[in-house]
Amino acid sequence: YCQDTTALTCTATGAGWVTVPNGSITANNLVWRTITFPAVTTDRIRVQITATPDGYSRLAEIEAYSSISSAVNTPPTVTLTSPVTGAAYTAPATITLTADASDPDGTVSKVEFYNGATLLGTATTAPYGYSWTNVSAGNYTLTAKAYDNQGATTISTAAVVTVTVAVIVTANIPPTVNLTAPVTGSTYTAPAIIPLTATAADSDGTVSKVEFYNGVTLLGTATVAPYSYSWSGVAAGSYTLTAKAYDNQGAVSTSVAATVTVAAATARSNVALQTNGGVATASATYSASYPASAVNDGERKGAIWGSGGGWYNGRKNTFPEWVQVTFNGQKSIDEVDLFSIQDSFATPSIPTLTTTFTKYGVTAFAVQYCQDTTALTCTATGAGWVTVPNGSIAANNLVWRTITFPAVTTDRIRVQITATPDGYSRLAEIEAYTP
Repeated sequence: YCQDTTALTCTATGAGWVTVPNGSITANNLVWRTITFPAVTTDRIRVQITATPDGYSRLAEIEAYSSISSAVNTPPTVTLTSPVTGAAYTAPATITLTADASDPDGTVSKVEFYNGATLLGTATTAPYGYSWTNVSAGNYTLTAKAYDNQGATTISTAAVVTVTVAVIVTANIPPTVNLTAPVTGSTYTAPAIIPLTATAADSDGTVSKVEFYNGVTLLGTATVAPYSYSWSGVAAGSYTLTAKAYDNQGAVSTSVAATVTVAAATARSNVALQTNGGVATASATYSASYPASAVNDGERKGAIWGSGGGWYNGRKNTFPEWVQVTFNGQKSIDEVDLFSIQDSFATPSIPTLTTTFTKYGVTAFAVQYCQDTTALTCTATGAGWVTVPNGSIAANNLVWRTITFPAVTTDRIRVQITATPDGYSRLAEIEAYTP
């Protein structure tokens, strides 16, 4: 405005002009912009434009009012009373928003409720409220915005609330478990080795472990399938064996029990041994340095490999391969022991029941006996041969593998090999024992 009422110094270049209080505006984006200030007296005003979006200056209208008696509009007040910051809900949630609003120099025309910049709903009469329904999981910033009768607005302080996913609690279903071996009625000879195996599953979670018991005595634990434990050195007696499965929530189930008997050891004879009249033959032999006769010479280690220390077929992936031992007449047997070639074949050690191999052993095989005592039908092609109970073995990695079974009577046995790590068949020793 021109402060000099004589207008002598208010020039086009700006001399004599004074900016009204509150009259310096930046970052304006309002089409209608009102500037109010304590009254001044002048005979002229001007708008000095310093910026536009495209560099061109345009105006539709300029108004100047002298009704100083009209009071400046006071914006309304508004408080979001519900919910409060920190409130928590479960999806799908219903959130009730309420607000108090008033206008000291007029009336409240409406109150709007927002989530961030998103309008949720509007209330035009007190008490001001809105029910926000079916709210999904997440974090929300809620505000109330009040309008007065002259268009002034005020936004409340925000309330931050959380909606979480509903947790559905269901009853835990216990696991299932079955003791698959041994079967009730199995018999062994002391000191016995009893392989225990079980299957277990959990329909609403996972199986954390399977324990094997003799009565109430824990024998061993398996944490991964296939669940198994080898109980060795078992003395003579009767035993009640069970498997107990645990799930990931701690529920427990116990299998049906299996009762087995371990008989006291008696004098036993290895009827496959050469010195007891056993004669060994094979489906194929690489050379005289790897004879079939090496498998029943009484030497379990396979020592002096390549010089009579073990049998070797010399041909790759020609399964099944077999080694047969014919006894000195009909014999009753209930155990066959198989000895594979050790990884350190040049310097083998005396094997134990836990010695393992990775390279040259027999991984899959069947122990068979000639069931026809006339021996007329037990041929090299397999006719007439019967696999002994428990005699079909897969995934073997034990150098010394013992197979026990109810006694059978026969004059010969054979080991039919169906898999090895490298495709070649080798054996150090085969033993067959009388009960």
